Amino acid sequence: MIFEEDWYCHIPIAHRGLYNDEIAENSLKAFENAANHNFPMELDVMLTSDGEVVVFHDINSVRLTGASFQIDEITFEQLSKLKLPDGQSIPKLVDVLDLIRGRVPLIIEPKVKNYNGQLEKKLFDILKDYNGQFAIQAFHPQTLFWFKRKMPDIPRGLLSGTFDGFAMPLWQKIVLRNLMLIPLLKPNYIGLEYKCLQELSPKILRKIGTVPIVAWTIDSFDKYKSVSNHCSNIIFENFIPSKV
Repeated sequence: MIFEEDWYCHIPIAHRGLYNDEIAENSLKAFENAANHNFPMELDVMLTSDGEVVVFHDINSVRLTGASFQIDEITFEQLSKLKLPDGQSIPKLVDVLDLIRGRVPLIIEPKVKNYNGQLEKKLFDILKDYNGQFAIQAFHPQTLFWFKRKMPDIPRGLLSGTFDGFAMPLWQKIVLRNLMLIPLLKPNYIGLEYKCLQELSPKILRKIGTVPIVAWTIDSFDKYKSVSNHCSNIIFENFIPSKV
């Protein structure tokens, strides 16, 4: 199925796949569930110590596996021995692509701790021949600038939010919170934490201009209703929104 070119503006996006109490986040079952419901999906990727691109959100494995390892400090073979809460293994990105095969679009979020371009290059090598629609979104501006240069036709989303609890330099929080890099990065959409939607100043709104806003992460119908007039689309979890 071919979705509209600006699908990220219109169809609610399943956060880390369509997961629930019985299906782990960022798992093959969660991605299959999202595809079966015809929802695009967001997923997180990072590198293992031996250079494999794996689908996982946290820098450390403990929350989802019970075992404490830094993902970028262990090999994929070591990581494959860990189990998600539902017994599944942590997948590689290539496994997800092979499973979805273009049935629904993907939003791929590189989790970059210290930018060096390695994850971006690995993603390019994997995605350049993928026969399906996808976008790249990121907090790290250098990641988006890398893809702007190397894959200019792929939609890019600049992430922003309150950054409460984020381990990043203050200057980076200020730059991203105030969306100061829109003219340079020219994102196709702004991925904005929903808490910020009603706090956007006229100055920031002028910077955004006509760039669509995708609100994250909406986890209830009440939040869905409260943000619907302030954004083009949502990234959701814990409920099934209507496709509008």
